[in-house]
Amino acid sequence: MYDIKHNGILNRRSRHIGGVVTAAGLSANDMILWSFIVLPISIITYGAGQCFVAVGLFVGNVFNWLFLARRIKAYQELSKKEIYNASDFMSVRYGARGLNYILAISWMIILMFILYLVLTYVAKIIGGHTNKDSIIYIFIILVALVAIISVADGKFFLIGKAVTYITILGIVIALIVLIFVHFSPTGILDIYRKCNLPGGTRTYLDIMYHDGKAIQVTDIISMVSAALGSIGFPFFFGGILRCRDSKEVDKSRVLGMLISGISVITVSFFALLSIVTFYPVKAKSIKNSYEVFNKAINALSADYKYGVLIKDISIGVYLLALIFFAGSLLLMIAELLRGIIPSVRIGRIHVHRVYVDILIISIVVSIVLLMYLYSDLDAISIIVRDWDVCGGVFAAPLICGILYDKSTKTGIYSGFFAGALTYGLISYIPVVTGLTIPYVSDINEGVFAFAVNMIVILVVSRFTKKPDSKQLRLLEQVKISQR
Repeated sequence: MYDIKHNGILNRRSRHIGGVVTAAGLSANDMILWSFIVLPISIITYGAGQCFVAVGLFVGNVFNWLFLARRIKAYQELSKKEIYNASDFMSVRYGARGLNYILAISWMIILMFILYLVLTYVAKIIGGHTNKDSIIYIFIILVALVAIISVADGKFFLIGKAVTYITILGIVIALIVLIFVHFSPTGILDIYRKCNLPGGTRTYLDIMYHDGKAIQVTDIISMVSAALGSIGFPFFFGGILRCRDSKEVDKSRVLGMLISGISVITVSFFALLSIVTFYPVKAKSIKNSYEVFNKAINALSADYKYGVLIKDISIGVYLLALIFFAGSLLLMIAELLRGIIPSVRIGRIHVHRVYVDILIISIVVSIVLLMYLYSDLDAISIIVRDWDVCGGVFAAPLICGILYDKSTKTGIYSGFFAGALTYGLISYIPVVTGLTIPYVSDINEGVFAFAVNMIVILVVSRFTKKPDSKQLRLLEQVKISQR
């Protein structure tokens, strides 16, 4: 992958980093969020049926790598335009600066909430160990991240995130092995029986059951729809657009899919097995995914000579992976904001780009701190909702922008607003006996919004002015380059 480099901090040009780091870094973007914050506690609480979410995440990553990655990279190369992220691509693709503003601002809001939640999650973990106010640690982490972003290059975050991500995956695999070292298969099943799991042991471990109840087709659709969020989340495309060329994307593709697959399988398997490590504590009493890792590491390392050291290192790597992810979120938000803010002049004096970039980063940090002081949000529910919004509102425009040559600017605008409006209306307005459509159908709002979004884009594009001949020739060249 490339690291960005020019006279500013954000939206920088690049030098080569490497295919392995590219694959691990891009896979880490959504996998850190889901594998280390959301999935473990969700699987422990509701049982194996929750693994369909992991399946959806994997499907979304595979779709990105197979169908979208090389094509968006080829477009960047052949257009010779300054395209740094997905909103830049959509702006150039349709010749619509307004589209860049709309997408960038929408993504910034979503990413801001996720950044706030990740930082709060980390700070509360650290604060819980030291009995100090979490705001102190949020402030310290943010100041450190701003300092690093200001003086270091993007390679630091990419390599750091990739290394910590792979390391924590290795730790999870080691924990799975240690569980089978400490407990026999019959011993594991015996503990399961004593835990009074939802629906009993057989039901809890059956992927076709969720919280003790049989899973319906609508439940599967809702959980697998996490794939749409992987497509609509902007991180993946920002990373691909920093790759050296399409060949590097090809080299990273297989490894990227492999790492994503290993991640969802190992974390899901570990979550189901970890129950035996904190028995007789009830699974329902575990509050978050950190407690899952912490209790499992405590129990499995206690008999070893350097057990305390092993535990401290493992938890340190877990927290470090989350901090690197928070840094990437901060950088992405600031880059999106930088993309919609023009160069600044005071009179005849042109303000140096670095100062503008530092100001932008500082604004983002200030907003996050204010969010902490004046809000109290549930991390998992907000992450799931933001992911659903990404799938319902952003996935269809990105898919059509990259794969459907005849999609038009009017079609994309219409689909985007139709998807956003659909999501909002069916989320809050009751239509069936006082209940909302998602509640009655058991299908996420994002699925309905995506369907409306895609249909509107295809229909409106069919009857509105087609892209100009120059754009169509470019898109044809992109197609030819894929053969």
